[in-house]
Amino acid sequence: MIRVALGLLLMTLVGGCRTFDPLYCVYDSNCELKNLSGRCMFDGDTGAYCAWPAPDCPSGMRWDRTARARLAGECVDSRLLIYDAAVSG
Repeated sequence: MIRVALGLLLMTLVGGCRTFDPLYCVYDSNCELKNLSGRCMFDGDTGAYCAWPAPDCPSGMRWDRTARARLAGECVDSRLLIYDAAVSG
């Protein structure tokens, strides 16, 4: 009986974990959330994702949690800000 209960608990926990496809953006306007305006930034590799102001990051920006797994929630590399400005400008 205990094995069955543990098995069901494990299935519930594993089944509750979801993976999401990254959410790409095209324009800065895709990165607006209530009173917060983010930026749509190219990641230097595969696509563009939303990034938000983050005073605790050296670059001042943090990737949104919907960016691809390696970036999600991480600080934006300062070198990408220079690249992003060159492409946008």
